[in-house]
Amino acid sequence: MAKKKLKSDIRDRVVGFERISKDDIEPHPLNWRIHSETQRQKFRSILSDVGFASAIVARKTESGRVQILDGHMRFEEHDGDTVPVLLVDLSDEEAERLLATFDWIGAQASADETVFRQILDKHSQDLEDVFGDQIKLDQLDGNVELSPVTPQDPPECTWVLIGIPTVKFHDIALLVESLADRPNVIVKITSNSDNINENNQKR
Repeated sequence: MAKKKLKSDIRDRVVGFERISKDDIEPHPLNWRIHSETQRQKFRSILSDVGFASAIVARKTESGRVQILDGHMRFEEHDGDTVPVLLVDLSDEEAERLLATFDWIGAQASADETVFRQILDKHSQDLEDVFGDQIKLDQLDGNVELSPVTPQDPPECTWVLIGIPTVKFHDIALLVESLADRPNVIVKITSNSDNINENNQKR
């Protein structure tokens, strides 16, 4: 005898899927995500390889415009006249809460070293442009540490030393890149295992 499905208390807020003209879409004014040029280059690499394979999450405002909640960079980097949009029915307050939590919650995930390594080993050449500057694909063991360098300008600096397993470095890679893109910030990445990756940038 088939089991009776229990009614879910979770509301389904998805109301449709459409391909919408970019002229009718606008970013959310409270979008807090900052995308560095390095991140955009990596995204363009996977776009060129695989294509556009993820819909933008957006809602229709009272003015009739379509407001992005998730996928601002995907929208900006899409070169077509229309983009695939997953439409949700949310109030202003609900939209802001979703905007705040989308990437934040996703970033809390940890990495399964074995599975992640299987993917990278299998697709190392295809993913080199994405992961090449962050993780040496053939050396995923050991710890990555930020080691101090001799400051030049500005004369007063605050140094931060972080140690993180190499297989988890991708969890903070975008944050490190965004910091490296800031003026007068020096980022040096070294490893205690055969110098996995060294990047000394001063901008």
